[in-house]
Amino acid sequence: MLNKKLTADMRNFLVIKGLIFLLFISCVTGTQSGEDDEIKTIFKNAYESLRINEPQGRSAAQPLVLAHYMPWFQKDGFHWTEGTSKFNPSQILPDGRENIASHYYPLTGSYDSSDTLILDYQLALMKMSGMDGVIFDWYGITAAFDYKPIHDATLVMIDMIKKRGMKYLICYEDQSVGNMMRAGRLPHNTGNISDPLEVLALKTAKDTFNWMAENWFTDEEYVKVDGRPVVMCFGPQYFSNKADWDAIWTDLNPKPFFIDLNGRTVWADASMNWSPMHLSSANGILEINRLVGDLNNFYLKQEYKPFTAGTVFPAFHDIYAQAFKLSYGYLDYYMGETYKLTWEAALKARVNIIQIQTWNDYGEGTIVEPTIERGYKDLEFTQDKRKETDRSFPFNHTDLRIPLELYKIQSGEKSSELQKQQAAAIYDLIFSGKVSEARQAMQNAGFYYDDSVRPLLHDVIIKNVN
Repeated sequence: MLNKKLTADMRNFLVIKGLIFLLFISCVTGTQSGEDDEIKTIFKNAYESLRINEPQGRSAAQPLVLAHYMPWFQKDGFHWTEGTSKFNPSQILPDGRENIASHYYPLTGSYDSSDTLILDYQLALMKMSGMDGVIFDWYGITAAFDYKPIHDATLVMIDMIKKRGMKYLICYEDQSVGNMMRAGRLPHNTGNISDPLEVLALKTAKDTFNWMAENWFTDEEYVKVDGRPVVMCFGPQYFSNKADWDAIWTDLNPKPFFIDLNGRTVWADASMNWSPMHLSSANGILEINRLVGDLNNFYLKQEYKPFTAGTVFPAFHDIYAQAFKLSYGYLDYYMGETYKLTWEAALKARVNIIQIQTWNDYGEGTIVEPTIERGYKDLEFTQDKRKETDRSFPFNHTDLRIPLELYKIQSGEKSSELQKQQAAAIYDLIFSGKVSEARQAMQNAGFYYDDSVRPLLHDVIIKNVN
């Protein structure tokens, strides 16, 4: 009798527990469904509100797709910490992640921008997702602040780009000259120590562009328009007059094809846009309707121009407030829909260059590099867009998982020399576009990969505290 009672009680308990579980799942599913419906409504309205006319002077050819790239990471350096002791990549958190200054965590963990193993991994992902190359966020050749390690890392990656058959161009931060002037770190490069700062500033920029002309502009891999090397500028912010730029470029032939930010000048050859965080509302959030308004305004101004660069971005979620700085605002990722919207706007405008903001600005959360939080979602979409215009594009979504496995092998202490050589050979196949051979080589070497997102995490030693 007792056993029967226990059995009945247990049955009732299990039934009640099952009902509670189903109720929980129903609530979670209902919440998720409600959020999905809200996102669908937001973006249905957004697409209906896009007012981008077919341009008169630009063709519908495949645009050049370039990732805006930050070459400023050093292991344990400023851009992994934002200059505060609150973040420290050497500190391993309970979940195995390094304590980096970002809301997002790269699948490789933190890295050094000069690490050729990382660069092969990143360039392979770009290649396999349909990108043509890189736009370097670059501060010049002067050894001030962290400009020298940024320049050194840029040199290393350009060598890799040439080796791998991809393209690049420079986005010059002319604010770097103003920063050096205010800090008293302009080089005295005129031969006259009594020259005013304005003369030193112009000479510094002129020397920088002469160096680029000698070392980069003639490269086959450097992006050009009608034979002129393309230079983007995040501004101009310091040299605002055309006469200044004419003086800076006086020795150059041909002159750079100059792309400014949001039409800040009337004389630039073309313009690019950027995420309009200045339009964030009082609560710090950039609403999608305001984003659409900014896209409409920018592309309306480009309608009759023969060349334009359109910027696409997945979100904006900076870490600055947590690093005791001023946040620029917040633009929601919306499960990848923000990225898709900005792509649609750029394609409707038939832009010549699609600039992806960004590959790896972890401080501002605009990355498309694979992370734990977003996986490969943005690269998969980028790949899909490439396939729409290039039916012969050979890579698929699962292929995007190959580079991380190759990086793990090449950087792994337990990997044999044979395994590292096999991984290097597979990279060669990827960059040659021999995808079938690359897949077979992965199988032959016993290198496993699938659709999963498997980050590199640190082992966590849990101490037993009595």
